[in-house]
Amino acid sequence: MRPLRFALLALLFLAAAESLAAARCVPALLSVYDAPLFSCTVSNPPNMASFENVSFSVLSTIGSPTLISDTQIMVTPVSPNPDYFGVEFTPVSPATLSVGAGQEAVYLIAYTWDPSVRDIDLAMDPPPGTGTRSVEDDICIGGTFTSNTIGSCTTFPNTATVTVSGSGQQFNTVSFTPPTNGIVGVREIVTLDATSAGNTTTEIGYINTSGAIPEPGTLVGGLLALAITIAKLRAKRF
Repeated sequence: MRPLRFALLALLFLAAAESLAAARCVPALLSVYDAPLFSCTVSNPPNMASFENVSFSVLSTIGSPTLISDTQIMVTPVSPNPDYFGVEFTPVSPATLSVGAGQEAVYLIAYTWDPSVRDIDLAMDPPPGTGTRSVEDDICIGGTFTSNTIGSCTTFPNTATVTVSGSGQQFNTVSFTPPTNGIVGVREIVTLDATSAGNTTTEIGYINTSGAIPEPGTLVGGLLALAITIAKLRAKRF
């Protein structure tokens, strides 16, 4: 019975470790997510990733655009398959992520994935309006950003960038080697520009960012196999 008891204890230990993870992410306003020390888990068993260190700010403006706040943006966790996790940012009606003629607004949404992803997929809705718009994800591989520049990545120059724009591709992806410390910091720069002659407005309806992560399930299986092997060796000894 001792070997079996040992294997069961190993399973209980793994289950307890998983239960200590942050609460599961649910649809909520960005103002909930960017609260100090907030962290939650996007999970699709047996895999999971923590979404944390979220912040939101306005980097710059031209003209007098009607700015959107973190209380007007909905964050929705997405997990299209067991290997992929992400979040979608959507303005809450009647608020819009937009600018009018002669205006520009640049926003920053920053956050951290832990454990790290091995790629970043970035998408936004088809382009409405006549202005230009873009979303750029600067990725700090194995670290976090300390300011609003890519050079502030704590592991610089170990970085990557992926961009989508209204005048071109609305979906893009970048792959990289997952860092050993299991952390990836992301700076999501959202630019809406209707300052050129003839531009009347530009708008973004949603931004979807997701990534594929290394599978913790593989690690769990390996630990369970190790526990069973040790149990068998103990059985032979006794």
